[in-house]
Amino acid sequence: MTKTNRPRPWHQVVRLKDELRTGELALAEFAADLHEVAQARGRRPVYEDPAKFFALTYPTHALRELVRDVAARLAGRSDKAVRQLELTYGGGKTHTLITLHHLFRDPAGLPDLPAVREFREHVGADLPQAFTAALCFDKIDAERGIEGVRGPGGETRALRHPWSVLAFLPKLLHPNVLLDTVLQGVERGLFVARLVRPDGTARTWWRETVDPEARSDPQLEVVLPGKCELGALSADLLGPGVLPELWDDGTVTIPALRDYFAGGRAVRIPREGYDETQVVPRCGEPALLEAVREAVERGGVWLTNGPASVWREQIPYGVLNDAAVLRTPPDPVPAQALSADALPGAWRDGATNGAALTRALSQSRRTTLPWGLVREGIRAGVESRWLEVAEGSAAVGCAYDQAGQLRLKRPAEVAAPPPPPPVPAAAGALLEGSQIQDLAELVPKLLEASAGSDLRFRVAAVLRDDAGGSVPEEVKAALAELLATVSGELEIR
Repeated sequence: MTKTNRPRPWHQVVRLKDELRTGELALAEFAADLHEVAQARGRRPVYEDPAKFFALTYPTHALRELVRDVAARLAGRSDKAVRQLELTYGGGKTHTLITLHHLFRDPAGLPDLPAVREFREHVGADLPQAFTAALCFDKIDAERGIEGVRGPGGETRALRHPWSVLAFLPKLLHPNVLLDTVLQGVERGLFVARLVRPDGTARTWWRETVDPEARSDPQLEVVLPGKCELGALSADLLGPGVLPELWDDGTVTIPALRDYFAGGRAVRIPREGYDETQVVPRCGEPALLEAVREAVERGGVWLTNGPASVWREQIPYGVLNDAAVLRTPPDPVPAQALSADALPGAWRDGATNGAALTRALSQSRRTTLPWGLVREGIRAGVESRWLEVAEGSAAVGCAYDQAGQLRLKRPAEVAAPPPPPPVPAAAGALLEGSQIQDLAELVPKLLEASAGSDLRFRVAAVLRDDAGGSVPEEVKAALAELLATVSGELEIR
């Protein structure tokens, strides 16, 4: 019976490049980056080196046609100066631009490769030399402009205000690119995004991301921080170290916070080699206090006011006033710090409650700790089995007015499970009939060598047809009858 022809595995048909097989070629090198090619810093050698690039480039008909049209324009034989590539993601737009960059930047220095010869032959004339300029809009920063602009002589500079220096740049920018760049300035605090509602009130964004629905609204506008009042303030901005010069003293009082957002305040932000002045917009009292409430409830800041201490819970009425102080979030309470050994004064007869733990822990740390902090420690203790909630107790996530009803006890001792039975030593192999006879002759010696251990043999009879067909049923029946005389558990497979 002849064997059927089967396709060979791919790794036997083709040979991968050595750098792929060894893993030396990083995945980032497969991502074409026009900006890196123009900078020629050696970060994308496969694309920066013309020899490596054209060795892996296939000159398609469309690519050869585009090269010929560009060559005609550079040689003064065509009036068509603008070409727009409309391809899907991964269709080769960046690869096409890199091809044009290498072909016309230094045509005399091109390698003698089949792809280069095909381009030359299709053009039908010498490739003209030209200065190439790569404007990579994804590298435009609202604050820094375009970093690393490489000149014809190889010098590198930064284009700080590309839209003012290059008057045609806003016309070339895709609307989404321009919008992304401007809203990037909103996230960095350079601008305030504002959307005026029909009732005259405005929704604002400053140092935060504008949500997708507002981005697509044609009424969305951008104003300077010094000319705008915030309708809302992100609670994340009140965290320690987020806003410049707000947490210089380690704490923030409500009057200091009010002064910071009074409008017109200029703060200095250190940049690379220089300091930049940025204006803080005005924020009204209601929006400011609402941001404080949200920041405290989220756990971004800790609020104290006399005996009141609030973190990760709602601020009680009357506590948020000019005497309130914002502090950095307190250190977490480990579950072991709530045990009877750590706080013996809070436990009685193996039981305690949330209020007793809060008082005892505050005394040990010599400051009034917020209930939200102790509650998080209790939750961690219950989850890690250091504490156990007593029957009839309030929920672990209860408010402070129910802390005394959150009753806890020591966890019951849990007996350790018995060790698992030892795994017997075993050996297995597929034996022929002659090997079974050899094994039978060795049984007395094997029993002697087992030194009194319970040595047993697990046997399975396997029947197969060498020709690949099915075994006749009468053969199976005859074998089964013979095997049954040894053990009823022996079956033919």
